[in-house]
Amino acid sequence: MLSQIRIAQRIWLLSFISIVLFSSAFLYEAFAAKDQLMNSKKNKLQSVVDTAHAVMVGFDKRAQSGEMSVDEAKAQAKEVIRHLRYDDEQYFWLNDMHPYSVMHPIKPALEGKDATGIKDKKGKLLYQEFVKTVKKSGEGFVDYYWTPPSGGDQEVP
Repeated sequence: MLSQIRIAQRIWLLSFISIVLFSSAFLYEAFAAKDQLMNSKKNKLQSVVDTAHAVMVGFDKRAQSGEMSVDEAKAQAKEVIRHLRYDDEQYFWLNDMHPYSVMHPIKPALEGKDATGIKDKKGKLLYQEFVKTVKKSGEGFVDYYWTPPSGGDQEVP
């Protein structure tokens, strides 16, 4: 069968196969690199969240020892976390398991509000997803869209 195909057609066929193979290899590597970058970012986020969590644990221990009241420990932990930043402008917020917004350093108008109905531009109920993830696994990641801390109205991943 191959002998019935002209040389020009063989060259085109080999070229096409080479392009398909090269493109497949390139796409595979691109997706692998994306996964690797995402895993690296998740590991970094886990470390910075552990730091914020350590702040809360420290204040909890102080309240348990009687050094301060539980309400005072909560208030002080909230204020420390309000001012924590990583990657220059990234921040932490606090919500409870209802979900109510307990503290939000960029959008303080959210504090004390029921956050059940807050959606991103794709319709994801953000705070409900946060609570669902914590209830399911105790911790985790939720992909969502939100306005950047540097300002602007456009929600970004």
